[in-house]
Amino acid sequence: MKKTAAEIFILITISFASCTSEKGDIPKPKLDPDECASVSYTNDIAPFIAANCAGCHNSGFAGNDLTAYSGLKQKADNGSFRNRVLIIKDMPGYCVISASDKKKIECWLSNGAPNN
Repeated sequence: MKKTAAEIFILITISFASCTSEKGDIPKPKLDPDECASVSYTNDIAPFIAANCAGCHNSGFAGNDLTAYSGLKQKADNGSFRNRVLIIKDMPGYCVISASDKKKIECWLSNGAPNN
């Protein structure tokens, strides 16, 4: 069956009209509140930062010192920590983060990144 130029034009127009430039929210994993309640900055996040981030993101790294809670909290609050570590996954640049560490980070961030 041959399609006319008009039919093809209509199909292409409909295809483009259905596209949108709006970006949706990135889905967050479902987290167990009981598991997340035990995640703390002191016991889980600070050791992760010390082992995987502090080599570069220390007091000598302008604007990105993650060794102090205040620097990390700023990055957590503006979304850049989640974005780089859990979404884009380009940080830390030299290793793969374990599923357990990812879950702890997501729990901590979802709880408001408390200093606990």
